[in-house]
Amino acid sequence: MHRGLRWRWGPSVTGAVLLLLPLCVPAQQSQGEADDQASLQTEVHELRQELQRLQRRLDSIEARIAATPPAARATLGATAPPAASRPDDDSAAAATLTPQIVENWEALREGMEPQRVRTLLGAPSRDFKLGGQAVWYYHYTGVGGGSVMFSRGDGKVLSWQRPPFHAWW
Repeated sequence: MHRGLRWRWGPSVTGAVLLLLPLCVPAQQSQGEADDQASLQTEVHELRQELQRLQRRLDSIEARIAATPPAARATLGATAPPAASRPDDDSAAAATLTPQIVENWEALREGMEPQRVRTLLGAPSRDFKLGGQAVWYYHYTGVGGGSVMFSRGDGKVLSWQRPPFHAWW
């Protein structure tokens, strides 16, 4: 005669039930966790709205560019590089962006001589010292600015920040 298995409630079975019980009962969030989740949901919603606003702005800019006749687009950047700023002048002279200027910014290299930078980018819209280092600032109408920082020691290019060309080219 074969006897079936019988469950006996001993320490090992009780321990197993206690270990598995939390998996069967839905976990409750603390008030702090709920507040954090609500805050994150609000932030995600706001970021989505900002993304949609920026997408509409980009669409508008692209539509204006597309509506510009090709002949007019070709002449948009036909101006000379900006003149050097005067020490007493706080306003930055703005240059018009051209495909050549974009390429010239790509050609910048660490250790480049200042004269080579001037040949590539033209005279800066403004130049100043920052922590004893020379900085040349270039401003482009409708795009924004970029800067080139020169080393205190040898006066060569130390670093640079390109203008935000990605919005236009």
